[in-house]
Amino acid sequence: MRRKRPKPHRQCRIVWGIRILVLVVLLGYLIFSADQCLARGVQEYAAFECERIAAGAVQSAVSETLHQDPAWADTLYSINRDANGRVTQVIVNTARMNEAQTKAAAALSHALDHAVREQPQVHITALLGTYFFSQEGPMIRMKIYPQHFSRVQIRPSLQSAGVNQTRFSMELTFEIALSTTLLNYRSRAESNITVPLADVLIVGNVPAYYAN
Repeated sequence: MRRKRPKPHRQCRIVWGIRILVLVVLLGYLIFSADQCLARGVQEYAAFECERIAAGAVQSAVSETLHQDPAWADTLYSINRDANGRVTQVIVNTARMNEAQTKAAAALSHALDHAVREQPQVHITALLGTYFFSQEGPMIRMKIYPQHFSRVQIRPSLQSAGVNQTRFSMELTFEIALSTTLLNYRSRAESNITVPLADVLIVGNVPAYYAN
């Protein structure tokens, strides 16, 4: 008994079914790849903008603090010398240091609040990594929110700097956390920025170090 051959219209349905399945898989792959590319572009752009905003906010905070008290950095510590001019004591004014930290933190908060109001915009094609069409397409606005746990801290240190040498340094550190929303992609970026306040190389015996 001969086997019946499949009917032509049945074969046609199978072929079209395979074609549609391939197209669906290809379309899904393209959508997934575009989403991954867009997410990567958003992450990179958000990190760049957060770093730029953080640096500008720190500059504004330091300028505002210096404007309020131009000599505040010089009052954070004092160096005592003997009759021969050798350094014998390094004294850190803890009360003054805490006051300076509070002022700098308030100035940073004010600068961040002002900076995030200017929400940056970017062409959507730039987020896809296309070079030739990076300035084409609709503009997308990014929202930036400062986190509440950004910190400002003054760190003094006294360390050996070689044979018979000691280095006294004092740094103002800003730890800033920002969150962003762009095209429903959310990300978080952190910036650590250090501003040197003092850097003194002391030759001779290690001086006494006090904090009052």
